Amino acid sequence: MKNELNYPIKYAVLGIKEQEDEIVAYIAEKVYVISEKVEYFKDGTSKKKYQVVFPFKNRKDYKTGGVTPEFTHYNQCYNSDIIDDLYDSYEEAKSISSTLNKKLREDSLVGIDRTIKGWPEKIMSKQRIFDQKLAIYEDLELAIASLEIGMLISEEPVLSNSSLSR
Repeated sequence: MKNELNYPIKYAVLGIKEQEDEIVAYIAEKVYVISEKVEYFKDGTSKKKYQVVFPFKNRKDYKTGGVTPEFTHYNQCYNSDIIDDLYDSYEEAKSISSTLNKKLREDSLVGIDRTIKGWPEKIMSKQRIFDQKLAIYEDLELAIASLEIGMLISEEPVLSNSSLSR
């Protein structure tokens, strides 16, 4: 995908959803930054939100080379998402996605009854299934990265939400 648009490009963490809109994994992906919005709170703190477009959010986008921001006649981007965090490097986004994936893995074991016979095998089986699925999405992350090769990261650093708070 070429960087033909003049939108800033950063990294974000994308939650991968399967059936029932449940997030099954997180991956790091480049995004087009459409806008930034700062919300101010009465306690003096603030929080920044970003309107972004994930070029490869949907599986069909892999075949078409990714999507770019699309707008209505009223200049509203209709294929965007609102997120809380952007990252200047793949390593930062990957670190966050790895932490979130570790939490998903731990959460997948919560409902297992440890009083029944064979519970350790059940835990190992669930972990193995999760790890296999995660490996597929990590391969997807690498494939997407190869498609994003022409999307150059904007040099202007991201102001984090923590730098906005007083």
